[in-house]
Amino acid sequence: FCPHTENLSVRNKEYFRTISQLRFTDPDCQELLEHQYVLWMGDFNYRLDKTNADFIKAAIAQGKTEELRQFDQLLREKELGYVYNDFNEGLLNFAPSYKFVMKTQEYDYSNPRRLPSWCDRIQWKVRHDDDGSVTVADANNASLSSTSSSATAGGHSSSSTTTGGIRPALQLMHYTSHPAYINSDHKPVSGSWLMAVPSRTTKVSPVTFMFPQAWTCGQSALVEYEVDELITTSKWDWIALCKAGWQWQKDFHTYVWAPPTLSASSGRVSQSVCIEQQYMPAEGGDYQLVYYSAAYKHRPILAVSHTFSILPVRKTSSSDGDATESLLRKSAVQHSGRQPGSTAELAAGRPMMDAEPSHARLTAAADGVLAADGPDHRSRGSISVDSLLE
Repeated sequence: FCPHTENLSVRNKEYFRTISQLRFTDPDCQELLEHQYVLWMGDFNYRLDKTNADFIKAAIAQGKTEELRQFDQLLREKELGYVYNDFNEGLLNFAPSYKFVMKTQEYDYSNPRRLPSWCDRIQWKVRHDDDGSVTVADANNASLSSTSSSATAGGHSSSSTTTGGIRPALQLMHYTSHPAYINSDHKPVSGSWLMAVPSRTTKVSPVTFMFPQAWTCGQSALVEYEVDELITTSKWDWIALCKAGWQWQKDFHTYVWAPPTLSASSGRVSQSVCIEQQYMPAEGGDYQLVYYSAAYKHRPILAVSHTFSILPVRKTSSSDGDATESLLRKSAVQHSGRQPGSTAELAAGRPMMDAEPSHARLTAAADGVLAADGPDHRSRGSISVDSLLE
């Protein structure tokens, strides 16, 4: 926003212009304040006013940030209800982030229009649904609590209990500056939060994975799942096998194509695909299955399975080879409707389909599916399905 102490009203106008004009491509959340979570950070340029350089210098030297806060323009404007209504901020208990002599940790008091101030800020807010019925879980699939916690402008916590489910929540963990960085006349400011991630509002997950009975390293595995017949699927949908703790769409061990679904009178279509033994993990551990859709650009993840274990490798026998061949043929028949000529037709553990792309082509296709929405859709924040929470 506009610099200099005297331009307070201009900054306020720029805030409202941003609120009114900023638009997003997601049809469900085109305006900024329609989102459930907003973290707004940047050089807002609000200054310390009605004070002088000597007072500021003494307060900083003595670590008396509480004496400086009473002169902070943004805190005052928020208290009066002029800007950032319903936005929260952590306590300003660190020294002002501006203005420094370049390449040093020394404040620059040479220009009275640019006295040290908290120019660099992070404001955040949570929008709750009216009925408070959104189920939430933290990033590790564990429920936070039945209270919604937030930090007020003074950095204190408040909570409100809801009925009908757990509401979206942010819990501020830290808020501070980093004076060691000297490449600017500003010091960077950072914060961290514990975030409750809401599920999709649908009662039934569009894709449901069946629990694997017993998967073993070095042995072919059958991925069984059900798809809601109302969900649009395509031959470019794919299922990733990810090590537990995965963080984005390329963080997988292997993948298989998910065949397009056909109509079904039951409303749910049973599907299966096979991961060939050479693409299974070499070491045992905890894994998850993730269904990526090519049809839903803004929400490409339709399902995340429960965490399950793949057992360490064991010695193979002739019966294991027969079982592998049986799995491959069973998978091919279910989604192709015809007998495969050989297991080679299921190359790379993917289901057989017309003009099937190569392994390299899939990687490019996966990039195209998700990259169309920008890098923000590559984060774990894209996980918003009921199967993640069950």
